[in-house]
Amino acid sequence: MERRDLIQDEIEQLGRVLGKIVATFLGMKSQGNVQAGIETAEQQLQSQLDLDVNRLLELEGRDLIDYLQGLRFTADHLEDLSTYLLESGQDQLADCDPEAVLRVQKAMELLDIADELSKTASLERMAKKSMIKELLDKSN
Repeated sequence: MERRDLIQDEIEQLGRVLGKIVATFLGMKSQGNVQAGIETAEQQLQSQLDLDVNRLLELEGRDLIDYLQGLRFTADHLEDLSTYLLESGQDQLADCDPEAVLRVQKAMELLDIADELSKTASLERMAKKSMIKELLDKSN
């Protein structure tokens, strides 16, 4: 029972750290500092959560799921990470920037994985996926 409590505490702490990183990025983005926000967020993701965004963007399928599960990410964590990727890629999407497109596509993929991990389909995730699909369709 103690071990389960320790794991639960660790997962909750991970969620708080991830939420703070995303909130900091969104704050910087709202001030017009998108690139600095991306650099700061990705440094923090690496140093505090051992999450390499470049690796995340490269991985696909089962390798991506295994990587995320190795980091003990839950469906909620994936939603937060999806928000970060979407917001960090959205501004350059109109310019057909390949990295921006990849970030937005990966945001969608993370939501799909969140559905799979939680074994549920949340209305919020479905709405977000619909919005991402529209963004990607407009960029093509």
